[in-house]
Amino acid sequence: MQVIRVNITYSQILDSAGTRQYIAVVNYAADEDTSNNKYVASIEVAGGSTVGRVIINEIMYDFPAGECEWVEIFNNSDSVV
Repeated sequence: MQVIRVNITYSQILDSAGTRQYIAVVNYAADEDTSNNKYVASIEVAGGSTVGRVIINEIMYDFPAGECEWVEIFNNSDSVV
């Protein structure tokens, strides 16, 4: 089994409160199992954030059987988020 790992960095200004939904979708023509090609993460934002405080640092998906997929969110400030 070939394992392909991709890291993507994304920034967004979160200037108002509310729930944000992020969706990662992988399309690979040779993929035999498309049931794990989509990941959805919902984040509740308190509002009033500035650029660079909360960072989606890493998304790891499509691991071999028995390993977990995950999203790493990093608070790049001294503030509670």
